[in-house]
Amino acid sequence: MVVKYSKLFTVTDPFTEERFTILVQLVDIGDYKHISTESLEGEYHSTDEFEKTAQKNSDQVYQSIPLKIVDTPMLMDALKEAYEASKKT
Repeated sequence: MVVKYSKLFTVTDPFTEERFTILVQLVDIGDYKHISTESLEGEYHSTDEFEKTAQKNSDQVYQSIPLKIVDTPMLMDALKEAYEASKKT
């Protein structure tokens, strides 16, 4: 498994007002590529920090991401960039 693209950004949960971080990655597994999104409560400033915390607290990693409308452009930008990266490899 090779991570070809990775981006983190932090937003506020519209329901709880708690901060959480979203990780978007383009992952290459041989002939198969996919874009993954994960979110984790709290603010993380590096992929390593996010992944270490996620491993210790796997029950707190979410695949469904509650976003305020105002925050959706950040997710759209990250997904678009991951998609563009997939075309280059």
